Amino acid sequence: MAFDGLSVYTIAHELNNLLAEARIDKIHQPERDELIMAIRSKSGNKKLLLSCSSSNPRIHLTAIKKNNPDHPPMFCMLLRKHLAGGKLLDIRQVEFDRIIEMTIENKNEMGDLCKKRLIIEIMGKHSNIILVDDENNVIDSIKHITPDISSVRVILPGVLYTLPPQNKLNPMEVNNEFRAYEYLKQKTSELHKGIYQTFNGISPQVATEILSRSGLDGSMHCSEVTEIQFHQLYSTINDIMDNLQRGEFDFSVYMSNSKMVDFSSIPLTYFSDHSKKTFDDFSTLLEYYYREKDQYNRLKQKSYDLRKMLHNNIERCYKKKNLQVKQLKDTKNREQYKLYGELITAHIYAIQKGDEQLEAMNYYSEDTETVSIPLNPNFTPSENAQAYYKKYNKAKRTEEATIEQLKQTDEEIEYLESLMTSLEIAENEQDLVDIRRELYNEGYGKKPKEKGRRQQKSNPLKFITSEGIEGYVGKNNTQNDQLTFKTAASGDLWFHTKDIPGSHVILRTNLGEYTEQSIFEAATIAAYYSKAKNSSTVPVDYTEKRHVKKPNGSKPGFVIYFQQKTLYVTPEAETVNQLIKSDI
Repeated sequence: MAFDGLSVYTIAHELNNLLAEARIDKIHQPERDELIMAIRSKSGNKKLLLSCSSSNPRIHLTAIKKNNPDHPPMFCMLLRKHLAGGKLLDIRQVEFDRIIEMTIENKNEMGDLCKKRLIIEIMGKHSNIILVDDENNVIDSIKHITPDISSVRVILPGVLYTLPPQNKLNPMEVNNEFRAYEYLKQKTSELHKGIYQTFNGISPQVATEILSRSGLDGSMHCSEVTEIQFHQLYSTINDIMDNLQRGEFDFSVYMSNSKMVDFSSIPLTYFSDHSKKTFDDFSTLLEYYYREKDQYNRLKQKSYDLRKMLHNNIERCYKKKNLQVKQLKDTKNREQYKLYGELITAHIYAIQKGDEQLEAMNYYSEDTETVSIPLNPNFTPSENAQAYYKKYNKAKRTEEATIEQLKQTDEEIEYLESLMTSLEIAENEQDLVDIRRELYNEGYGKKPKEKGRRQQKSNPLKFITSEGIEGYVGKNNTQNDQLTFKTAASGDLWFHTKDIPGSHVILRTNLGEYTEQSIFEAATIAAYYSKAKNSSTVPVDYTEKRHVKKPNGSKPGFVIYFQQKTLYVTPEAETVNQLIKSDI
């Protein structure tokens, strides 16, 4: 479910009960579009996350620790000035819309008590966090909306704050069924779309649930809806709103094949065939649902330049490879040049300068055949023979050089593909810094900006098999080399996907104390942390670490190995997540 009006109502209800009369202790801005407030409440210290990211805007309590920038942004400093130490008087939803207002009482510069409102607008790419004074004037916002960006609504310091324009009915306050029916009938769309075009805060997912409970066909046109059908619809909406007002919530994440499909604070009957995970409160649900999703989106944004650079270099390598393959194909004619040179030499006394062609018997063919050899009329017979010998030798040298160049190109493609896989499994910003550093050391890209004097490095992942045997997973090529050649003992098992870019996986064998189950689980992890993550029956090679070697001068992560066995596995996220414990 999108963070719609129902979600906003639910979280506002929860936060108001937990945080009313609480004090704002500290304010941080770990991301450009995200705030975290440390709050002292009667029930203990809490951390409130407010995000206006375009992909995952939301508000909820959080337990996640985030690194803060060395210097707080200007908006963060402004909020500290106006809100730090203030009392949270009220947290409420506005007009059943995706807007939450936090009213905070604090002392101004003169020592007088005054009220300010922190408004969180949760509206996709238009999301924003706005501080407003007691006269409804904007003090500042995390995103400035200038007239160039929007001609409808400007958000700048000093501007009078106005709500986003809406032309919908508040489902909490619609008491006139006939008016709502007439409003719906005016929509020129199918019923499913007409529902969320008519009622504020209703998302397409909730519209589907309303239709499911009403037993109506969402594909019918709004103009075709009868009064009886609309009464069914209207009654269903009222039932849902009444349940919300009574605090009858159902905090669930719906799953399909171990993957999160949607979340809701009300039961979703149209997901009756899905499994679900329930929670005691909405904040815990939202933290669970958005944790990986938000981290993935943020890392994807921050790694955009890396992905683009790798993609461009991989594309360049494939173009170079195509040219090299074509050049190699052209050298296959070199034996013909050699034959022409030898036949011209054999018939040298039968050729006159000025001849343009030689018809000669091919002595090297089992069948008697005549070969037509083009000649340069400006060359002597000897010069024509030498010209063909030169072509032959040049083609031979070109072939040798091209084969070596083709090998180097294939190695570069394999290396760049491995880095692309490292990007896919990166879990934090330090992983990205490691990849940037490796690229710079190998002659790609700019030198990464290091925080602090000492270079920090991310750690490999640790896992424990169901039999209690430890193992490790490299998240990038630097970690792969570290694990394989410094961490692993000679008798440990080493895993890697066969001919597919991926992580090096080490299984601590404890002098042979392992079973086929541990091998299978380690192979599954190797397949999951590879380019074949979403494939089935992935081939994974494994051998003892003593059989893994690194050629001199080879790129990071590149190894050769022998005496391996191959296991075919299908990586499953649920299985892997149960085995992975943490970074080392």
